[in-house]
Amino acid sequence: AAAEPLRFIWEVPGGGRLIPPLKVQRNEVIVNYR
Repeated sequence: AAAEPLRFIWEVPGGGRLIPPLKVQRNEVIVNYR
């Protein structure tokens, strides 16, 4: 559930677009692991 809002925030500012999908996925994995 915490990864959902985080992903949304990253997509809102467009950072996800600039940052490769690999980095975004890695961030989600870290949040899930936490």
